[in-house]
Amino acid sequence: MMKNEKTQELYTAEVKDFLESIAEREPVLKGGYFLDTAEKYFLPENNVKRKIFVLGTALPEEIFAALGLQPTWILGGSLRALEAANADVPRDTDAVSQSILGCLKLDSFTHNSSPTVIVPMVNDSLRKIVQQLDNRGTEVIGVDIPCVTDFSEIGDRFTPMLKELIERLSVRFRARFSQRRFLEAYDAARLARAAYEDIRYRTNGSTAMFLANTYYYTNNRVRWCQELKKLAEAVSPPAGAPRVCLMGSPVFAPNFKVPDLAESSGLTIVRHFQAEFRPLSDKPLEKGRRMLRSCAENFYTDIYSSSRLDNKRMAEEFRRMIGESHPDGIIYVVLKGHISFDFDLRTFEIIAEEHELPFIRIETDYNNNDIEQLRIRLEAFSEILHHRVRLKGNSNE
Repeated sequence: MMKNEKTQELYTAEVKDFLESIAEREPVLKGGYFLDTAEKYFLPENNVKRKIFVLGTALPEEIFAALGLQPTWILGGSLRALEAANADVPRDTDAVSQSILGCLKLDSFTHNSSPTVIVPMVNDSLRKIVQQLDNRGTEVIGVDIPCVTDFSEIGDRFTPMLKELIERLSVRFRARFSQRRFLEAYDAARLARAAYEDIRYRTNGSTAMFLANTYYYTNNRVRWCQELKKLAEAVSPPAGAPRVCLMGSPVFAPNFKVPDLAESSGLTIVRHFQAEFRPLSDKPLEKGRRMLRSCAENFYTDIYSSSRLDNKRMAEEFRRMIGESHPDGIIYVVLKGHISFDFDLRTFEIIAEEHELPFIRIETDYNNNDIEQLRIRLEAFSEILHHRVRLKGNSNE
């Protein structure tokens, strides 16, 4: 068997195992819309041709909808895709970026087609990916994401970037930007996020994170929103387990190693802070000449943007999240290569200490070599939290 055929076979098995585990964890999903959407995304039929790929989640989906384009969003998260890119990237490339590049080598995504790849360059790893794709002869549109230190600068710095992207996409695909489509897509995104906020606490955390991922697997987000509302009536969270907030590196399917270990250790994940899923915005989109500026200011908040550097606002958001979610502890995950998340670590540790919340940092990757070591650490952390919850309960009697 050829090497790429073996990799594809391992990738297919990885995806199917993941989808089966999700169905076991939340039986109401079995045979339903969300698992079906995920399977069609990861393992599409051979006749599916994908012409545009967008790497990561750092670009507003409304931009593409306003141009009448339906890109495939590649988030990263597959160990087998990561292995497919091993020979193409430097050793310090983070796991998410390496997995993204590997997906572009899998027949499940490309089917020997020649898609245009849109790369938001938010870190060095993605800049290196642009070089790799250029060397392969892939058509790449690189988008240089500005780095800001002041939230008030977002409109001035990001609006020109979005305008340039629209112009390049318009020329490349002979598409016309429609303000009407843009407004419709923005409203659909707000409704989708409102529906997600409604279900976030109604199910276990790993299921909620999977549902957030599926937002990027579909081109029909109105249907996604409708199905999410139906699901909200059929699921319920586990009761009695200590509540934790999962933080740090983003979690993307099919690699849910840490969430799975946390939940199997008797913990309930109530929130994934910095989950790479844009939060609900209360601000309507302005019309006319300020439309793009309004979109930039609503999308690229300093908390969720890849260019976020405002520690003060990030700390305020974390405190607000603690007040809303009432976690009993914090799990902070750093994927190897994601050194930027360690820069934020001390800020969160200080706030956790202020709220007397136990805090554990976990460094890992997509492989399972360290799974038993992580299991021991998380089970010990779970015991600490269970003890604290019992003491808290006794003191309230």
